[in-house]
Amino acid sequence: MEKRTIAGCLFIDSDKILLIKRAKEKTWELPGGTQEEGEDPEETALRETKEEIGVDAEIIQQFGTYEFLKDSIRYENFVFEATIKTGKPLPKVIEGIEEVEWIPIKKINNYPLSPNIPLILEDL
Repeated sequence: MEKRTIAGCLFIDSDKILLIKRAKEKTWELPGGTQEEGEDPEETALRETKEEIGVDAEIIQQFGTYEFLKDSIRYENFVFEATIKTGKPLPKVIEGIEEVEWIPIKKINNYPLSPNIPLILEDL
């Protein structure tokens, strides 16, 4: 089974978290993506966040590491709690991002979620 390492930033603002909706999958997830050769997970999370929603972020701490299956691929997902240093989160259509939204945690289950999001929510 193929295995991929991914990393993303978890932005929390009181009772909301920032999620992106990918145009291809139509699911909501954290900004982030696949680790490139030579990158550590923190670098991946920051680079992918910049590419996908156009903000410079600062990592506060590692939030957790999660494993999940999607499309017959086993993912190892590093999640970092982060803050936005500069920029306003906007979807980068060229990166396949359809929407960016601050979603109230209590309403998040009304959205189609990537398989890793319920695992992350358990630790909030």
